[in-house]
Amino acid sequence: MGKFKAYSEEVEVVGQTIMCFIYGIPKYEDEMRELLVRHGLEDIQPDGWYPQQKWLDAFSELFDSYGPYTLFTLGKSIPEQAAFRLQFTELEQTLRAVDVVYQMNHRNGEVGHYTITKFDAELKEALIECTSPYPADFERGVLVGMIRKYKTHVGSVPKVELLSPLTEGFRTFSINW
Repeated sequence: MGKFKAYSEEVEVVGQTIMCFIYGIPKYEDEMRELLVRHGLEDIQPDGWYPQQKWLDAFSELFDSYGPYTLFTLGKSIPEQAAFRLQFTELEQTLRAVDVVYQMNHRNGEVGHYTITKFDAELKEALIECTSPYPADFERGVLVGMIRKYKTHVGSVPKVELLSPLTEGFRTFSINW
């Protein structure tokens, strides 16, 4: 078993989200397919549902083999791969939607959450608390990807930083733009 643990054995992830492993870094598509197969995830269908723990086990191997930057890169691809059809006009809406999207891509139990604890448009900063079994580098990538996809401030470059220590399953991210 890997280092990342689902909160419940029953939790499932929609296939379209898992496909970020396959399409998130096109150069390594074949290697990522093989990695998923090694963890019992093959013939992934976008609308199929798959055990979260198998995907988390793939994350563990990916982390050990390729390191945290690869997880960050895959996280950035989630907004392009994940199952959602939402449009935003404000950055605060985008950040609040992260939890909505996260919940839509999981089912059958507790999966954690993303909560905005601070949003200050004038200072261009926000804090997001996150509970999740996913790696922190992946989560940071998801946040950067969401901000980039729904960029509402022309010329802004998002900075997402992990503030809290790597406490199991709980993190705080600082976002500046």
